[in-house]
Amino acid sequence: FGLGGFLYTVLPYQAQLFLGLVGAGIVGIFGVFAFQLEQHGLIALFPRLLKRILLEKSLLQVIKEGELVRYYKDNFAEILPLLLARTDKERNEALANMDIETRKRLTTKGVVNTLSDWK
Repeated sequence: FGLGGFLYTVLPYQAQLFLGLVGAGIVGIFGVFAFQLEQHGLIALFPRLLKRILLEKSLLQVIKEGELVRYYKDNFAEILPLLLARTDKERNEALANMDIETRKRLTTKGVVNTLSDWK
């Protein structure tokens, strides 16, 4: 019986019970996940904002209405020195000379956190 038979002969009853319960839990979790995928599709697992973008917006709308595109277009002159900086010292100086709100948006972890709700 391979590995199962070996573990059955070597492990005590409590360890066998524990491994059996852990295995059943793992199979159950994968079963629920597979059921969700089958019933609702992969899109059901995405966050609401991403679902709205993928299902209701065209690529042109995303580009034209996108908060980041509009924001960076309006603040390109302020961001340009950061893009052209070649050393860490120059990058730090460019960040220090930026508006506080711009610096906060650029340094916030997760691009999604810089977006407001889509129109």
